[in-house]
Amino acid sequence: MEPECEIIRKHISYYYFHSSFEKGFTKQLQFFPHYKNGLTAYLGAKGSYTERGAKVEPGEPDDLVVMFTRMQHSSASSVINAPFNKLGVVFDVLGMNYFLQDDFCNVSHAPTVSFNYYGEEFNVLLKKVFRETDLKEKARLLDKYFLSKYNPILDERIEEAVRLLFDIEKDYSVTELAEKLYINRRTLLRLFKKHLCTTVEQFKIVLKFRKALNYYQQIDDKSKMVDLSYIGNFYDQSDFIAKVKAKTGLGPKAFFNKIQKYGEKDTYWIMERVE
Repeated sequence: MEPECEIIRKHISYYYFHSSFEKGFTKQLQFFPHYKNGLTAYLGAKGSYTERGAKVEPGEPDDLVVMFTRMQHSSASSVINAPFNKLGVVFDVLGMNYFLQDDFCNVSHAPTVSFNYYGEEFNVLLKKVFRETDLKEKARLLDKYFLSKYNPILDERIEEAVRLLFDIEKDYSVTELAEKLYINRRTLLRLFKKHLCTTVEQFKIVLKFRKALNYYQQIDDKSKMVDLSYIGNFYDQSDFIAKVKAKTGLGPKAFFNKIQKYGEKDTYWIMERVE
């Protein structure tokens, strides 16, 4: 569900809540590059982290696992063992930057990290949200907390750079984008490193990938994959196939046949039960 607070809604796309109390149930969740970032919390769980993702297992009732996942350059996975009780906060492209006093890349030093930036007060808030049964009230509690952390000061140049790159048909090079912003290449690259932990070129590829993915989910005739290279503004069909395989580990046909949409937003996963 979307935040109610207008200020928060500009930077947090949505909250979601997911639980399963079937003991012994294990599922592997594979997720794919996105320009959005996610903060995920599990109550009654313990977690561990690898370069490829995370593993969540049942813990003591009051245990709390909080993790943050920034923009990934390739697919990652989580193994979740039930029972679990989960909430998620999905930030827009630069969204998390507005709730930090430090550089984003200092906070998110790896693709998936244990998140303790806000300290114990955030853990207390999360447990209160988990105990609340009304979904709207859960969202209000999260809105109120993030509003208390809101920091509206962000370099306008990175905001404008992101806005320009979303027009993927223009396909700006690093040099062209720097010229549009009246800054040099080095400054532009530093801005992307500081606020997004990525490069301009990697960011462009993820934008193209997500546009093709969103388009595929909306069309009725799923056989028209040749259109996806055009929609995503890839160089040609071969470039599209190579980029999809690099980002997902699968060819386009296999990837699009396996992926599923969850919820009403642009959340696409491959979820499999592990025996």
